[in-house]
Amino acid sequence: MIANLSVPAAVKDMECVGATEWFAQIKTSQSEFEKIYNAKIVTESAVDYPLVKDARERISRYLKGLMNYIEINTDLDESKFGSTNDKINEIITEIVAIIRARETRSENKKEKPDKATV
Repeated sequence: MIANLSVPAAVKDMECVGATEWFAQIKTSQSEFEKIYNAKIVTESAVDYPLVKDARERISRYLKGLMNYIEINTDLDESKFGSTNDKINEIITEIVAIIRARETRSENKKEKPDKATV
């Protein structure tokens, strides 16, 4: 949108209706948003989550047993184990969101050529 409104014809039209100040505010807000968002991405990317590749089989075996235990007990006594089951679902959702975000960033980096080389 900002690129489309930055062309000379659009700037002239905005001057006619007195919208140049609003457009300047939009550009400033967008720039500030991008800075904050990029800082957040850098911060989150810097977090070094441990790789579980080496211990995956052992961890999977223990987690499967634990998940079955919690699921069975939730079926037997919802009041006692229901909150545990809900919390595990929240944790799984958060982990999946982090993984998808990392995959998306990795794919975006592969798709976009370096601006300096273009």
